[in-house]
Amino acid sequence: MPYNEVCTVHPTPDAVTPADPLLETYNWIEAQGLENLRFHLAATDDLKKESITTFNVLLALAGALVAYAVKSLTKDGWNSLNTPALVSGIYLAALCALVVWKCLLIGTVPAPTNSPKNLLTYIDYPLAVAKSLELLNVDERIDQAMKRNNGLAGWINGIRLAALGAFLLAAITHFLGA
Repeated sequence: MPYNEVCTVHPTPDAVTPADPLLETYNWIEAQGLENLRFHLAATDDLKKESITTFNVLLALAGALVAYAVKSLTKDGWNSLNTPALVSGIYLAALCALVVWKCLLIGTVPAPTNSPKNLLTYIDYPLAVAKSLELLNVDERIDQAMKRNNGLAGWINGIRLAALGAFLLAAITHFLGA
């Protein structure tokens, strides 16, 4: 997955330098922030796995319905179940395309830490100032990961709920054709 290195907070010469005893606190805050970001990045992987499972189930159902409609058509001719099976199969195939488009295409994922090149912008500042500025960047990456995961989860849940509509669509198609 491509990584989006974020370094939007740049140090200023008039930055306040916290006292050195606070470095232990900064280290603790940094560890918590990185753990939080790693959690959200792991959740991204879990959501991708859920997307793949959803895609596979929908594709299997779509394939089975379309295969049934085609086989039934060639064997017995057109009957009252061909149209609902074909319409539902096409509907589920469209949901498969939506899973690929909204959930499986590779997007930008925030990196857990900043690049050395970006961290070098802090070279002339005390460590406490550099850490405090970098903590703001970690927080921004956490926000990006949360926003990405919330969107992905919303699409997966919406597509799963929409898949339930295939049964309703089949019933309506059957009754309209009867």
